Amino acid sequence: MLTRIIVATDTKKLQRRLHSLISQHDVMVETVSKKSHLLERISRESSDLIIISQSFIPEPVFDTISLFQQLPDSPGVIIISDRKDPEEQAQFIAAGCDAVVHAGLSDARLQKVITAIIAKRSALQQKTLSAVRPLAQPRLTDFVSTSPAMQTFMNIVRRVVPS
Repeated sequence: MLTRIIVATDTKKLQRRLHSLISQHDVMVETVSKKSHLLERISRESSDLIIISQSFIPEPVFDTISLFQQLPDSPGVIIISDRKDPEEQAQFIAAGCDAVVHAGLSDARLQKVITAIIAKRSALQQKTLSAVRPLAQPRLTDFVSTSPAMQTFMNIVRRVVPS
């Protein structure tokens, strides 16, 4: 299943770094380079995951994160932060983010975080798609016909079925 990721960062270097970490055959990565285009792109294109620099999130920050959660696909959100503030990280997690990681995190660890969230979302999508839905039981009332011969036949069937 194709995973669609939007990377929204304030530096090309970080964009390239993230792109190289998540480039796989079943992942499509779109980048947003201008903060002013972020909300338009996210509302226009569906995505499974948004990886965004903290400084790139439009104000008010927590309202924007709430807006991400209300999108039809309800994408996961990973915030890349330059600060190591545990209270702020807790607020982001409480607002609905999947992860808050420091920009200085090693490539290997950052890749593990992203891969884990992609795997978690893929498993959830797979579970949703494969959920067994009960088939509707057909009823005699489902059958409608204007033909006099069929109406006669259905009258006979209605009398026979209860026996």
